[in-house]
Amino acid sequence: MVDGESAGVVSIYECIDVIENHTIEAIFDKMQYVITASAGENGTITPSGENTYDACSDVTYTIAPDACYAISGMIVDGIKINPQDIYTFENLDDNHTISVEFEPTEYIIKSSAGPGGTINPIGSNPAVCGGTETYTIR
Repeated sequence: MVDGESAGVVSIYECIDVIENHTIEAIFDKMQYVITASAGENGTITPSGENTYDACSDVTYTIAPDACYAISGMIVDGIKINPQDIYTFENLDDNHTISVEFEPTEYIIKSSAGPGGTINPIGSNPAVCGGTETYTIR
């Protein structure tokens, strides 16, 4: 603003042939960036969707798998990273993306039979969380 009127968006302003007092006011908008967050089925990321934040902010995302699921993968700005429950973009200085995927939690059931009987199946067997596994003992 020069003398109360807009001079537009400029990086340099010249006062030419100065013959009176003037006022010059520079007005700045805070820079902002967008983070786009998405989660696959069977879990959430919070906050989700497109969100706008001020530059230099620290922005934390919380990842929560549904019951019987675990985080199987995370991609931040196109780069696969180790899965984690919390991710923070520190000192925000650009737009970012974060996405997470989930997979069923698997457990191992180890079965064995002593002398005089059998169990089927025997050995180490995968079992999906919340599922039902049947063993025949004779």
